[in-house]
Amino acid sequence: MPRTKAALTNGKRSINNRGAITKQKPKARPTRKPSAASPQEEYSMKHWPSESSLYFKDCAVWDEKKLVGNVKSIAFNYEFDIREYGHQFQLHTNNESLIKGSQHLDAIVAAGPEFCRSICQFNCGDSESGRGSSLSDAAVSRLTAACPNLVHIDMDSARDLTGAALLAICRNCPNIEFISIDGNDKCQGHIGGTALDTLRADKKLAKELRVLHLVDQSSSLDKAVKALSKARKKLEITVGDTDKWGDGTIDKYLGGKMDVLGGCGFGGFGGFGGLGAW
Repeated sequence: MPRTKAALTNGKRSINNRGAITKQKPKARPTRKPSAASPQEEYSMKHWPSESSLYFKDCAVWDEKKLVGNVKSIAFNYEFDIREYGHQFQLHTNNESLIKGSQHLDAIVAAGPEFCRSICQFNCGDSESGRGSSLSDAAVSRLTAACPNLVHIDMDSARDLTGAALLAICRNCPNIEFISIDGNDKCQGHIGGTALDTLRADKKLAKELRVLHLVDQSSSLDKAVKALSKARKKLEITVGDTDKWGDGTIDKYLGGKMDVLGGCGFGGFGGFGGLGAW
């Protein structure tokens, strides 16, 4: 809350002092105790109407011809086995070989700059089934470079992604507000503290970022998370581990402080929306 300015004194009043005229000193401004900082407004996720959104329930409904128009949001349902490479098998002298097939992220990129620049939100993956684990840093880098207007990206069970993917999002999407990259309860992700140290050191990088969700990642994140939270006090950082039996512990950092949410039944935790306590 800005302080109310004290009334200014005009300094024109004077008193007689042994025949000389001396200007009266202006009154000192009253001292006020600084007002308590107002609580930070909770981040509100953005939503787009259905007519400007694409939703793929499973691979059976996947159709690259739908990647046209002014689409704001693309979401792949938990049943959709999103991959960097589709899997197709062919027998060669009784040996199976992997042939490069459908590339879901690259199909979006191939839709062209006009389509890609309209996209603001991207969601994929599922922590229970493990769908989403086939994504790579390179694919995420290509997607975000083609879609610079992304403000929200949520990739669940993306256990193969590293800090390179996180930094690619931050560098390619200057207006990004929400990033969620999670592993799953069976296999941790590979995002380490180096990427968080970069975000801490360069505050111009992803300066609009309000939510960073890195659950089921490396336990070595603790030190880097604390330092980043102190440097970016408006950034909500969520880390921790989920557990299929509901014994996981989720830690939330904000303004350099930590709130611990533990043993609250995070089994089958599915992305940021699973934190109902927020």
